Amino acid sequence: MDQSLEKNKDVVRRYLQAIDNRDAAGATALIADDVDWWFVGKGKAVKSDVAAIFPALFGLTNAMHFKIIDQIAEGDRVATLAEVTYHTKDGRTIHNDIQLSATVKNGKLQAVREFFDMSKPPLKLE
Repeated sequence: MDQSLEKNKDVVRRYLQAIDNRDAAGATALIADDVDWWFVGKGKAVKSDVAAIFPALFGLTNAMHFKIIDQIAEGDRVATLAEVTYHTKDGRTIHNDIQLSATVKNGKLQAVREFFDMSKPPLKLE
């Protein structure tokens, strides 16, 4: 197995694990300063936009968990399919599927396209 492919996949795994652990600083540290991020339904975002989501997300949830279903890597690109379960502070449990298409450079997320099932948006973040 190509070690660089495994390292790139690990960056995405560590990013999702940091969110599971409610570690905004750890998740943000894995994002390149000049990241090109795009969210389905929201469009383009920069690093500060992505970092600002974590406190809002953690404020609405007691816990969340990402379960990686599949990861495929080629060159500096990693495609990750995962299920996410949110346990909200108002007692709801929300499930969704996400797909991250990431370019990893120098151990950081350089470009990300993030998709989720729009028929069941994860949480309303204002």
